Amino acid sequence: MSYRKPRPSQGLGGIIIAKVGSDRLFFAAVIAVCAILQATALNYLALFNVKPDLLLICAMLACIFFEPVPAVILSVFAGFLKDTLSINAFGLHTCLFFIWGFLAVRLSREISFENDYVRFALITAASILNNISVRAVFLFSGKMVSWGIFLRILFLEALYTAFIAGIILRIQQKQVRDENQDT
Repeated sequence: MSYRKPRPSQGLGGIIIAKVGSDRLFFAAVIAVCAILQATALNYLALFNVKPDLLLICAMLACIFFEPVPAVILSVFAGFLKDTLSINAFGLHTCLFFIWGFLAVRLSREISFENDYVRFALITAASILNNISVRAVFLFSGKMVSWGIFLRILFLEALYTAFIAGIILRIQQKQVRDENQDT
């Protein structure tokens, strides 16, 4: 694990960089680009006004491919960006993404995420649980949503997110295969 102890003069930014590692900053930039895409370009690809959750995909991919501490930090960063770009209560996605990241890291100790089907199942389960949790918060805050709309959003967003995650995992698998053939 590339981890260096932060100097006291570095402040919060230095501590975050020291925890995440400078090699992980590229993934943080990918998360930021996905946040911009989710807020802008994905509106044109919405099916029945439902978009895939790119930030949740990024959070789960961080939990799959990085060490536990950087993975959870990147998950919280993705949740923070989702909170800043959404109309939900601020901090909701930050807390939920922390929970999903933490649970994914704990689950990775029990089972291997080497298989794409397991990764796909993890992202799909996280999407379903995230949607149920967000809708439960809406319900308890007094914002009623009809069951038909709730189920449509739940399943369409989970399927759409899983579909995009499957494409991303296939691209990643192809890149790894190409890198292995080059060496």
